[in-house]
Amino acid sequence: MREKKTHTLLKAIQELPNYVPPSAVWEQIEVQLEETALHKAIAQLPVHQPPSTVWRQIEKRLSPLHSINKKAAIAASLVLMASAGIWYLSKQDTNNITKVYTTEPGKTIDFESDWLDDELAFERAKQKFAQYVFLEEQVEYKVLVEELEELETAKASVEAAFKRYGKQPHLVVRMKNISLRQSEVLKKMVAFI
Repeated sequence: MREKKTHTLLKAIQELPNYVPPSAVWEQIEVQLEETALHKAIAQLPVHQPPSTVWRQIEKRLSPLHSINKKAAIAASLVLMASAGIWYLSKQDTNNITKVYTTEPGKTIDFESDWLDDELAFERAKQKFAQYVFLEEQVEYKVLVEELEELETAKASVEAAFKRYGKQPHLVVRMKNISLRQSEVLKKMVAFI
């Protein structure tokens, strides 16, 4: 059959809008075609059953690894059992240890005379400084005099603690530190003369 109005048909075809599908559509079509072709090709592959000697050779290669792992596990368990046994035996032996100790009385030392000598030296130094009237005008010298007075107050409180509690080691150390600081302050005061 022949078309009677061919030119009308061609004109109508030319008037149709042009359509370009997105690239994602073409990609989906390609993937589907490839999957179908792949499944057909896999189905056509020949099936091959290897001889039993191949499987035995593979098994021989795997067996040493398996036996090494088994030997390592046995060795680890033996080491663990041995260390547990040694720990248990050593724990039992500690009960037989005997503790011996002795006590001895400590020696008491008379510290009083030492810091009383320092006290006399400090008093003589303060009397000497009192002769220099011009020193009282300097601010730094006044600060040192105030610090010396604070140290004397601290020393008196430690001496009172000696009378109450005796010559405790921490009190003796405190007295020593106070005396050392007094010496440092007096040295700074001498530098002003």
